[in-house]
Amino acid sequence: LIILGRLKINSRLEAVLTEYVEAGGNLVLSSHSLGCAYELAGVRGPGGGSGLGKVSWGTESFFEGGYLFTRFEPVDAEILARNQKNEPLYFKRGLGKGNVYLIAPLYGETEERQMLESTRHLLDMVINPHLPVTVEGAPIHLNVNRHDEHIWITLFNHSTEEWRGTIVIHPFAKVTMNNAKEIWRDVSVEKSCRKQGDEIVLFTTVKPFGFSIFEFKR
Repeated sequence: LIILGRLKINSRLEAVLTEYVEAGGNLVLSSHSLGCAYELAGVRGPGGGSGLGKVSWGTESFFEGGYLFTRFEPVDAEILARNQKNEPLYFKRGLGKGNVYLIAPLYGETEERQMLESTRHLLDMVINPHLPVTVEGAPIHLNVNRHDEHIWITLFNHSTEEWRGTIVIHPFAKVTMNNAKEIWRDVSVEKSCRKQGDEIVLFTTVKPFGFSIFEFKR
């Protein structure tokens, strides 16, 4: 469950969300939506701040445009990432069987209303384990249609540049690479697929403003 908009959590909603997380749910909150739910997020505060530049997330770094954020200090939450002034920006609190994630930058965006790469990283971390298909490479529009007999994976490239990247099909998609093909052009891609552990991996390209539709049978 992701709450990044203008909704503010009150005590009644906090109780509902606490029950949801304790039962095994994952909850992502922005500082603007936190309302009174400091205990739920495992932090105290707030104060105001602004940032620009590197965000350090473990061994990874993201270089961000200007953003506003709320200063929080952890109570029983883990700090996932900090800005270049060592101020915490992203938090995680384990609660029961689930987790609460807190995004301190306002709406998780730059001041120009573009999603921060560090916010995208958090959302990928939370969402990707539950997806049958993910892509690696530059951002691209992905649609996945599941049928009893197959799945269709559609990539739409809205860019002026050719997209190059990798489609990763996770085991619970329950498909095979036998007879895999790009169905719009009716071209086999079976020989371009490879196994990577339990996953099926396909490196592909999509022309500028083009699209590709791949079929994998169950």
